[in-house]
Amino acid sequence: TMTLGNLAALYQTNVKRLLAYSSVAHVGYILMGVAAFGSTEATGGFPGWQAVAFYTVAYLVMNLGAFLVVTLIHRHEGAFDLRDYAGLWRRAPHLTLAMAVFLLSLVGIPPFVGFMGKLYVFAAVIERGPTYAWFAVVGALNAAIGAYYSFRVLKTMTIDPEEAPKAPVFISASDLAWVG
Repeated sequence: TMTLGNLAALYQTNVKRLLAYSSVAHVGYILMGVAAFGSTEATGGFPGWQAVAFYTVAYLVMNLGAFLVVTLIHRHEGAFDLRDYAGLWRRAPHLTLAMAVFLLSLVGIPPFVGFMGKLYVFAAVIERGPTYAWFAVVGALNAAIGAYYSFRVLKTMTIDPEEAPKAPVFISASDLAWVG
């Protein structure tokens, strides 16, 4: 699931689809933790079931936040195309910052919660021994692929110039509270 989801997300220009395929990939990280369910706390590690529980809750927050930002942008722009995100930091700096936090967390960059979730899942798999270590290798390679397309979205929002000037994005206080 990690590889299939990441490869499908890699070529997406529709941000909603990109996040959906990313969701498929993140199920793979959760399944890594499921594979480590036999892990015990006696060895000083983080048991697989705790890793899965932590990652699932963290992922829920990260992904719901990212989809909320995409929905709010869609409400204003009327499209899900990545090109419509060009120069977004000028029109909606608060949404750009929120999306950056959500994407960096999904990638697993410290100090965001996604880093801790991935750390726990990887630690639980590695703790199971050399037979399970290949899960960690596949997970690390897939994390790099996920980082590429997530940073592509961030680059578009912050560096790429707008094709034509667009109006600032107005977000209600209640929507901003949900994003926060």
